[in-house]
Amino acid sequence: MARIYGREMKKSEILKKVGDIEQIAHILSMELQEGDASGVKALDIRNGSGLRFTVVADRGLDITTAEFYGIPLSIRFHPGEMRPNFHEDLPFAFIKSWAGGLVTTCGLTQVGDPEKMVLKILFSMVILHIFLQKMSSMKANGKAMITGSRSGAE
Repeated sequence: MARIYGREMKKSEILKKVGDIEQIAHILSMELQEGDASGVKALDIRNGSGLRFTVVADRGLDITTAEFYGIPLSIRFHPGEMRPNFHEDLPFAFIKSWAGGLVTTCGLTQVGDPEKMVLKILFSMVILHIFLQKMSSMKANGKAMITGSRSGAE
């Protein structure tokens, strides 16, 4: 049994209603071809529960875009997907090529010696501060990434 679009269905029931199971769920392997993303290998994954996301194989299996029934779950920044060779090994240089996303692995450097934990925490706080400043300036310039209103609000 599988839960497809909110309804429990057997595989035989599903196959009676669709021509191909990929109509409901699939994993599509692709290679991006335009701009700074040219050559980046990625996977577009969609399941019958309304979840769709992109896993970028060339960026440590980061989940860069995610949506649930078309509603974005991940944050995106201007550069979008970029080839890993844009990496610069300088403090904060990654910001120039970071697309945001739902999950960012930060490569193999995010694990290590417990003695360096304080530095990692401070670094994370600085990154969060930069991110919040960027979001604040976008909002002030009328470029908010999330728009809309709650019910009852104007």
